[in-house]
Amino acid sequence: MNHKYTRSGSVLMSFVPLIILGGLQTFISFAVSLLYVLARTSSLPMNDWVKMFDRNGLIYKLSKEIMNTDFIMIISCIYAVAGIAVFLTWYLRRIVPAESETIRGRTYPTVPKNGFSLKNGMHPLMIPGLFILALGLQYMANYIVMIITVINPDIIKSYQQIMEKSGLEKITLTLPLVLYVVILGPICEELAFRGVTFGYISRSLPFQAANIFQAALFGIMHMNITQGIYAFFLGLFLGEIYYHSGNILLNIFLHMGFNAISLFLSDYLTTGNGTPYVFCLILFAAMCATYLGRKLTLYVIDSGRK
Repeated sequence: MNHKYTRSGSVLMSFVPLIILGGLQTFISFAVSLLYVLARTSSLPMNDWVKMFDRNGLIYKLSKEIMNTDFIMIISCIYAVAGIAVFLTWYLRRIVPAESETIRGRTYPTVPKNGFSLKNGMHPLMIPGLFILALGLQYMANYIVMIITVINPDIIKSYQQIMEKSGLEKITLTLPLVLYVVILGPICEELAFRGVTFGYISRSLPFQAANIFQAALFGIMHMNITQGIYAFFLGLFLGEIYYHSGNILLNIFLHMGFNAISLFLSDYLTTGNGTPYVFCLILFAAMCATYLGRKLTLYVIDSGRK
């Protein structure tokens, strides 16, 4: 079935994934936490219920457990799986089958062209291209954070406080953390923003405007200024790759690579340790890596069409 939307309707629909993600995250966090508390307290005798709310009572202990990193990541995994189910269905039923539409005399692309095809991804230069691009983007993200620190240190302090409250200030690699950050999170977010959001907004706006729009929503989704700024920066590149390839898998691989480098290699990504010359040299190398990775990836995509 071909679902037609007006230009304003496509713009409105492009906001829906962001709203759904916020609703899913809130509902699942509340539901899982409530079920956990009920499961832990269901067998308590009535006489112990008053003691539950003491400073050292069970409720206090449970609140500590709920704020534990592993528990947060388990909730995040459930949320991501739910998001994947929603947006994969939406993407396959409403975005992939769609053809170009004429709205008010103008024809708008409704990507994708290749859907989930691995044709372009099988090129031997695709994986190196995506890795170099992911590495360059991760370095650039680090420099963006450093610039934010210099311009407004309070923003970074606020970001660190958010990480502390969520239990993520000291990351210990666990299965739920790796599963969410490297696999489930990127799949969910790419289907939501590059798949569905960009699929709708590209019907109403030229590519550059549509790309900025979806990247901005992607940044807003992270709910803090620091992550939001470099997520916007990352989103611009992800949008460009998707626009040229129409292959959501390439976006997922690039997003996975970016997050994996951040998770596993962040301690090794030096930015010069305060030495101006080394700082500028590494910044230049990061810019070159980003440029080279982008050009190589786009070259492989273009060669796949021939």
